[in-house]
Amino acid sequence: MDQGDTYRDPNGTLLPGTVRLLQGLISLEPQVRESLPDLLPALTQARENILVSLSVETQNLLVQPGREVSITQEETFDEELESAQKIPDVNRRDELIAIAILSAASDAQSLAAVLQAVDKISDSNLRIRLLEWIYFRRAAAAVKDKQFEEAERLASRVEGEEQRAHLHIEIAKGLINRTELQTHAREVLDEAVTEAKRSGATVFAARTLLTASNLYAKIAPSRAISILTDAINCVNRIEAPDFSSDNQTQVKMVESKGRSGSFPLRFYMPGLDPEGAFREMAKVDFDTALSQSSAITDKLQRAMSTLALADTCLQQTQQQPKGKPKKSPTASTVP
Repeated sequence: MDQGDTYRDPNGTLLPGTVRLLQGLISLEPQVRESLPDLLPALTQARENILVSLSVETQNLLVQPGREVSITQEETFDEELESAQKIPDVNRRDELIAIAILSAASDAQSLAAVLQAVDKISDSNLRIRLLEWIYFRRAAAAVKDKQFEEAERLASRVEGEEQRAHLHIEIAKGLINRTELQTHAREVLDEAVTEAKRSGATVFAARTLLTASNLYAKIAPSRAISILTDAINCVNRIEAPDFSSDNQTQVKMVESKGRSGSFPLRFYMPGLDPEGAFREMAKVDFDTALSQSSAITDKLQRAMSTLALADTCLQQTQQQPKGKPKKSPTASTVP
């Protein structure tokens, strides 16, 4: 939004356009809290960022009687749990505890505290699915903090094979550049490949295999080619494979007996698509990458992969040192 954008409120006061955004976020908060609780931290953060960006005069104006932008004080995690446990309806109580868990920032609460909260949920299915989401999020955070042993421990608690495979790929990325850990990195990669193959023909399994092939190219080129073949076979078994950037999050809907009916649990699992994988493989073995690309049955993915190979070929040609220019024949050399 342009900083010069303004609007007049019902009282005729000229206010920055960002105030309208702030009011919109506040009006959405109850619905997000109810139906998309895992998005609540992001909404809250955006709301607070907008609020502090306003001038002191505007902030003071917003809290004048009759003009307040109502921003309720956020309850702490413990307070939310305490409030939820006072609800007599067991289904609604489970739902509110789950909302508190989903709303808690990954690093804000200790894992032990969050797990204790999960134990308070009566619905076993909801409890199991929340545990999977918690362990996945905590493992991903551990990878980001380079706590790879902790990440492996947490990943082992994740039930879903696709999610576990992705976490092992991310762990291997952190290990593979350290010479003394390359053997273990290969073991973790092997686990990722095995889990991806077992999970079936999905975009997320294909991303794992394509990324694994790229990582193997750094330590075991022959293994990289073999895994690339497995990845292509996986892609070929997917109907209309979609590797677009907005298709990197797996959403699992978990049924709830409370008011909302279900909870969306989101697992962010980015990885290479065929185009990116072939682009990287071409840098290692162009001929093999070229022959493998023809095995892709989906026309769009095959075309994109072929274009990536062509682009890599052009870049390598441009980077090659130019040969010395030939000398023009002199008078003495002309017959």
